[in-house]
Amino acid sequence: MAPKALVIDDNAVIRGVLRLELEDRGWHVTEARNPYDGVDALHLAQIIREVDPEVSLLIVSSFAANQDLQSFFQKHHLEWFDKANADRPNFDRLLERVDELRKKLDTRPGEG
Repeated sequence: MAPKALVIDDNAVIRGVLRLELEDRGWHVTEARNPYDGVDALHLAQIIREVDPEVSLLIVSSFAANQDLQSFFQKHHLEWFDKANADRPNFDRLLERVDELRKKLDTRPGEG
């Protein structure tokens, strides 16, 4: 069974690029423009972590370099990746981590 990924970004091009990259790596991808009305992505990450502490949350943000956000990410054990330039994004580091997670999932008993 393919691992699942949820890509949330307000930029349709960014969502599409990440979808293609993840699907090429064997992931089942769902896209969303917004997490849902009234809840920002960081609050959504907190909710997900509370429900399932084992889930891997990879946060991509153009604000990831912000010191306050980095403190929040560290406090809540979230992995973050900088989307430095939305016009020319570079997701190499993110995709390396995605590949690591896929290998880890494929080696779990009863998986892959």
